[in-house]
Amino acid sequence: MRSLLDEGDINLPSIDTFYDGVREFYSTAFEYCTKWLLLNNTLLKNGVFVDFKKRNQCSMDNVEEVLSALEHIHSDLINDPRAMDILEEEFLAYQAMAETDIPEHIWKESVFTEKTNVDGCETLTYHRMDMI
Repeated sequence: MRSLLDEGDINLPSIDTFYDGVREFYSTAFEYCTKWLLLNNTLLKNGVFVDFKKRNQCSMDNVEEVLSALEHIHSDLINDPRAMDILEEEFLAYQAMAETDIPEHIWKESVFTEKTNVDGCETLTYHRMDMI
């Protein structure tokens, strides 16, 4: 924009109009995100334990919140104290598990790479927890 201004292709009011448009775009995008994104979604807030590296930052309360959000699927589990005790034991074993406890071939097989832009230059790599 500086070079266009220096060359006389645009003037200061045009630059002001451009920046007003940019500000309006970001304000509208923010409003849209806060209106439609599920920022207070129970699953998103409590499902952090699925990330193996963050498993120790969570508690059984997080698991119970996720189950409550999926009560229509897991109502039998939630209402069975013995099943919940077994689930808690499994969760504690999961938290106590070290990365070295998982065989190397499982780590390699569970890698998932996702392209994050159109030209494929940027990628996101993570481990599929359903396989681990």
